[in-house]
Amino acid sequence: MIYRKICNMRNQQDKSVKRLVHISRANVVTEMGAGKTPNFWALTLLILPGVLGGQWAVWYPEKPVCAVRGSTVIIKCTYDYPEGNVQEEMWCLNHMYCTGTEYVCHSENRSIAPQFKDRAQCLSDKQKNCTLKVKNITDTDAGEYRFRFISDKDRWTGQDGVTLIITELRVLMNSSSGNGTIREGDSVNLTCATKGCSLSQSEFIWVKDKERLQETHSTLHFNRVLCRNKGNYSCTFKGGGDQSEEFQLNIQVPSCPPDPEASNSSLIFIIVGTLLAVLVVVLVVLIYFKR
Repeated sequence: MIYRKICNMRNQQDKSVKRLVHISRANVVTEMGAGKTPNFWALTLLILPGVLGGQWAVWYPEKPVCAVRGSTVIIKCTYDYPEGNVQEEMWCLNHMYCTGTEYVCHSENRSIAPQFKDRAQCLSDKQKNCTLKVKNITDTDAGEYRFRFISDKDRWTGQDGVTLIITELRVLMNSSSGNGTIREGDSVNLTCATKGCSLSQSEFIWVKDKERLQETHSTLHFNRVLCRNKGNYSCTFKGGGDQSEEFQLNIQVPSCPPDPEASNSSLIFIIVGTLLAVLVVVLVVLIYFKR
């Protein structure tokens, strides 16, 4: 997952004088005290690896994170700071600074919002990992999530945050025939996905015609699709959540040959039924002659 670095100075009275060195691919911006002129060698020294020893920063997922109702979502997050020891870590929802509000989770379990009680967990260790886990997702969980931490030296909130979108799963098809008719022998992929954002889950449940398949990846691959592969497909997360609507895979053939497995099942059913009928007849005859 791609992360972006967020080093925006917060509008709080945590520090009276600050210096921020932000380095991007295209430019270097320096903020210094009034009346001072940037010195090239001083700037060079500042950007040497290891000299700063860390900056106040939070790394969130770059793209919005999607979650399906009833599922569990994990939002990856890391952070950094120049010195000191972290004492508290917390996440908030739809609040710019994560102060004076109820929390999604708190390392000291303080002021937890009722809607997140027993559902959200800070998977942090006060060692620059700030991953958040929320289970049994509901529509009210959508919004902007921000992380804040407090050390014995200062405190910091990653203000850009990460967006959580509540969405639905869909089965999407991609085939070698494009959007045309699917024929036997075509290459077909069915993917369990959402539109416009990334999923944190990696294991899925696939269902075809109400029967569970063995595949657990997000995509079903048919290198050469066969007539027996046609049917209604749906998917969901292995950890739970709403199931997608069924997707009907149609394959253009005059008629499908009998499925060997289905034929064997029918044959077994006929044999067992015949044996039971014979057994019933024998029992009736024995009872009749014993009278």
